[in-house]
Amino acid sequence: MVESSENIPSRLFRPPYGKITPELIRNLSPNFQIIMWTILSGDFDLKTNPEQCFKNVTSKTKAGDILVFHDNVKAKTNVLETLPKTLAHFNKLGIKVSALPDKSAEL
Repeated sequence: MVESSENIPSRLFRPPYGKITPELIRNLSPNFQIIMWTILSGDFDLKTNPEQCFKNVTSKTKAGDILVFHDNVKAKTNVLETLPKTLAHFNKLGIKVSALPDKSAEL
């Protein structure tokens, strides 16, 4: 079982760095829905400022993409500035943004 699942009420699993082995997939699949992403905001990179983070997301995103923003200390400044602007940007374009559905009950 994934350690964080003891504190986070979700059965979604995003492999760190996008790296996952076939063995890990076999072990996690019965209990977790493995989620990858298509757009990485770069919010975690201390060399990336909020403006670049916003550009990373808004210049590439299309319908159906999965965006990654992080909730950690390194990403805090970028996320707090970028996420509201990103949501407003897509709202203005009429693009619906939503969290991934957690299909825990189906696992």
